[in-house]
This record gives sequence, C-alpha cells and structure tokens, in this order.
Amino acid sequence: AEGRHEMERQILYLVLMISLLMPLSAKDRKNDDIERMKKWQAFASPGSMHQKLAERAGKWKNRAKMWMKPGSPPVETRSSSETKMILGGRYLKMFYEGSVSNIPFKGISIAGYDNHKKKFFSIWIDTMGTGVLLSEGQYDATGKILTEIGEMDDVATGQKLKMKIVTTMLDRDSYKLEMYSHYPGRKPFKSMELISNRIK
Repeated sequence: AEGRHEMERQILYLVLMISLLMPLSAKDRKNDDIERMKKWQAFASPGSMHQKLAERAGKWKNRAKMWMKPGSPPVETRSSSETKMILGGRYLKMFYEGSVSNIPFKGISIAGYDNHKKKFFSIWIDTMGTGVLLSEGQYDATGKILTEIGEMDDVATGQKLKMKIVTTMLDRDSYKLEMYSHYPGRKPFKSMELISNRIK
C-alpha cells in the first residue's frame, strides 16, 4: 500500500509539473512566433538601401563602348533605357533597347537589395543569349560607387566567365557603368563602359 501511495504521489507530482510547464511552453511558442514574424517583416520591408536603387529610376539616354579583347578598338553604340521601382519599392526594373553593330539589342535587368544578406544584387537577361548574369555587391563608403561581382557561362569555351560591374553615380542625372571581364587564365580587362544621362 505504501508503495502504491508513493507511486500516486509521483504521478500527481508529474501531472502538476506538466500543468505548470504547458502554459510556459505555449508562451514561449507565442514569443518565438512573434520573433519570427518580426524577422520576416524586416526582411520584406523596403528601406534606405532600396531608396538608393530608386536614384536610378527614370528614362535615360546611353552611350556605350565595348571591347572584345584588351587593346582592340571599341565598338560604340547608343541606346535608351527606362527604369522604375516595382513590387512596392523593393526592386528596380530596367528595360534597355539599342543596337550592337547595327543588330537590334534588348535587355532587362532586375536590381534589388537583400535585407537578409545585406547585399545588393542584379539579374541581367538580353537578346544576345538565353542565359543570365547574376551579380552581387556593396556600395563604397561614399555611397556613390556600387561594385558587384558576377559570373556567367562563356559558351565559346564552356568555362565560367567572371564579371566585375562598377556603377558610379556621377550626379543626380547621370551615372557610369563599367564592366570588367575575367576569362580563365587571363588578366581582367575593361570590356564595357556605359554613360547614362537622364531624359528630363
């Protein structure tokens, strides 16, 4: 009988402990859910870095120089582009239209700032291929120069081609974009320079 009473006391103690812990566990779960929601809200909310992207929103006239290899004469082109913030100010979308060696050329880019990674990124697609150029990077301390590193497939060799893209805000109504190509086993070289002026 004494053993039975001791077992009953232990069961009662266990039930009491569970009853005390259950509300605490539910509270912890609620707090955890609140913290998760706060993190997702911060991740989803556009901020000051997205406002920097918006500096390039508008219509632009572009002059570009392109080099096929180091020391070669540049191919010069003129084009136009239109950029606008989309999806509630989270991304900058650009539609680019011009020609290269009298061949019509169109491209689209989506640029953004990842609140989680704390990095800018861009995606570029165009009519010169069926692939995509992905790049990401940061502004310098002045907040005027954005340097991104990307990679794309070199279909001629089957190797990966690394790219460095430097965007410099010259003033409110003009910016410069420079692209440097780095083929495997070779030194990087400047393959493109584009000057954009806002159409007012």
